[in-house]
Amino acid sequence: MRILLADEDPGALGHLQSVLADRDGVEVVGSAQDGGQAAGLIESLRPDLVFLDIQIPGRNGLPLARALTASAKVEVVFMASPAELRRRTLPVPANDLLLKPAEPAHVDRLIARARARNNAAPIPRNASTPVDALWAPGLAGLVRVDVDTIDWIEAARDYVLLHTASRSHIIRSTMSALERQLDPAQMLRVSRSAFVQRRSIEALERNAGSYVVRLSGGRTVRVGVTYGRVVEALGGKLS
Repeated sequence: MRILLADEDPGALGHLQSVLADRDGVEVVGSAQDGGQAAGLIESLRPDLVFLDIQIPGRNGLPLARALTASAKVEVVFMASPAELRRRTLPVPANDLLLKPAEPAHVDRLIARARARNNAAPIPRNASTPVDALWAPGLAGLVRVDVDTIDWIEAARDYVLLHTASRSHIIRSTMSALERQLDPAQMLRVSRSAFVQRRSIEALERNAGSYVVRLSGGRTVRVGVTYGRVVEALGGKLS
């Protein structure tokens, strides 16, 4: 995976370059400290993934991301500090968010997710691949939604709804992309349009010739007709 870094802070660039230096299958093809330079390098180098500072000068990260997502097949990950997120929202579709200073484990997860989306390389299914949180738009920026707080996930056209005990969040994604990111031992896909949290399952019930999963709190989620493996996996909960 070819990666371009764009941040006005040379310290942040150097830190991220050092994190990426020993990653297999990753090449940092260039770096930029302003938006105009970043745009030029993206056009000439054609990276697969850009880590883009949300407040990069010269050509602000937000309009630059709009241009990239509209015209180029480039994955964009915004970089921001927690303080920056409290001051602004993200009105464009950023595929992911990297909080500064970058943590190596988080960088690894973001690269794995970008690979899954653009099919740059297959992602091995191992313990390091699943994500532990998703990011959803909120009134004051992006909101972290820990996967273990999600009771079930519902498809909604080009978006998905993350249902927790306290509220629901909406993010732009496909169910197939989520399936590559989530741990199947934690989030069980029960149909083309739904995942459920395994620990929230109370029973598997027959309903008019098909099955539904009953979750704690009383919510029921239909099991797809082609998801017979779900019935097998939950046979002990059949009621």
